Amino acid sequence: MLPEVKILICLRNPVDWCWSFARMTVYGQRDPDKVSDPEVIEFIEEKAANCQYVPALKRWLNCFPTGNVYVGSYDNLCTAPNRMYRDVCRFLGISIPEELEESQPELSKRINKGRTLKLKPEFADLIARRWADDMRNLETIYPEIGKNWERS
Repeated sequence: MLPEVKILICLRNPVDWCWSFARMTVYGQRDPDKVSDPEVIEFIEEKAANCQYVPALKRWLNCFPTGNVYVGSYDNLCTAPNRMYRDVCRFLGISIPEELEESQPELSKRINKGRTLKLKPEFADLIARRWADDMRNLETIYPEIGKNWERS
């Protein structure tokens, strides 16, 4: 099944990912004061039950050779976009433009910036707890991914 296909996966700290997703979907354009804590907790619990990283990665790796699956981190995308761009180009087997320079603004430009809402500590703790086992398992597969993510 599609032996030449290349899969690109970018993982983000689960606390940041889940909170970003909640801001987009639970809060959306609503007044934050109109969103109840139980509503947010239900969202977090649903995502924790259905969006663990390791099971998803294993599904991809069961279908495609390891060499056809690139797993990067959102942290690297934000802190070293040029390096990640080069890594992805190499993975895909495409040439890296000669004019690529560290100061190239297009690679660092923020697109579709989400709404800013402060993450309540109790939500951050819940997310960290719900993804704690998944993060420990992720370390055994991809030790470099998430090495700086806080654990609970």
